[in-house]
Amino acid sequence: MRALHHLVAIAAVVLFVVGVRIVLPTTPAEANAIQNATVNVLQMQADYSGALPELKMHDRTFALD
Repeated sequence: MRALHHLVAIAAVVLFVVGVRIVLPTTPAEANAIQNATVNVLQMQADYSGALPELKMHDRTFALD
């Protein structure tokens, strides 16, 4: 009886793996997907420096009563 349970479990795992491979097909990844990956952080900061409003808050973390 235990052998039957093992066979059913193995069959269930095999069917699950086959179902996943059908639903989510795997394709090989390209090594050169991005041709130019350089980022100029200084230019990004200069471009977006005034894009967001500055949040003014009163930090009272170290204020003692």
